[in-house]
Amino acid sequence: MSQSSRLIVRIVLLALLVSPLDAWGSGVTIPDRVFRDVDSNPLPFQTDAEAEEFLRSATVTSQRDIGTGVTKPKQLVLEKDGLKVHAAFNYVDRQGQREKMADGTVEMYFQDSYKADIATYKLSRLLGAEMIPPGVERQIDGQDGVVRLWIENLESYDEWIGDGNTGTPDSLYLKRQLKDQIVFDLLIRNTDRNRGNINWDPDENLWMIDQTRSLARTAELRDKEAKKFKGCSRALYEAIKSLEAKSVESELGPYIGTFEIKALMKRRDKLIKLIDAEIKKQGEEEVLFNYTDPPKGLIITYDDE
Repeated sequence: MSQSSRLIVRIVLLALLVSPLDAWGSGVTIPDRVFRDVDSNPLPFQTDAEAEEFLRSATVTSQRDIGTGVTKPKQLVLEKDGLKVHAAFNYVDRQGQREKMADGTVEMYFQDSYKADIATYKLSRLLGAEMIPPGVERQIDGQDGVVRLWIENLESYDEWIGDGNTGTPDSLYLKRQLKDQIVFDLLIRNTDRNRGNINWDPDENLWMIDQTRSLARTAELRDKEAKKFKGCSRALYEAIKSLEAKSVESELGPYIGTFEIKALMKRRDKLIKLIDAEIKKQGEEEVLFNYTDPPKGLIITYDDE
């Protein structure tokens, strides 16, 4: 490469400090999301449909209580065509008119249902998001529930804190995903995002698991969660704006009712107003981001010296 065309990269440290890995990599490239078998070998699934078919038809060869989570999920081992894969099975399904949550707030139309977990997966795909693993409705030992692909080698935020860490890992890519998770949780009115179900894999891909306590018929955004809003990706913002009731009814209708779908669309409108208000207040560049954007402070110029 000639001197006139060489790339001069100047790093300017702003108030937001980033690690060398962040500065040179995680703000520019996005790692692949890889599904793995029980031995951590990559699975051959090329599409969600292939993963879903496996989850529906593979033989359950063993199961055990996971031992964590308020919904008492189980871990399954599924086998088919030489593949041996872990999956999670959640069968909770209850609705109530009023429920006091662990954070002290009260949900007037509370629900805790595996059907909501499937519906949030379907919604994520409508939005072009991949942070929720594939899941299908299936009956295990006479019990209806959701069978969801297990993501191997996850680290939870609870484990991260338990190891003596504070804050979140020093990864721009992960921090951006956490912002999108907050926005998605506002949209679905998730009442149970806790340290145990905030997880990332060794490549720092964030995975959202256990959305059973969401998609109730309350049309308001959760105030406590709305205060956590710090921005989101342009892709998610545009996808939420473009969300159509007809598509939502088609994909989510088998799992949640008409009132829940109407409430979802009303929350969508309120969420867009919240984001637009922040854009007006702070400016678009401070609120919206692309995952491939370099971190703030990384200035790339071409110099003809």
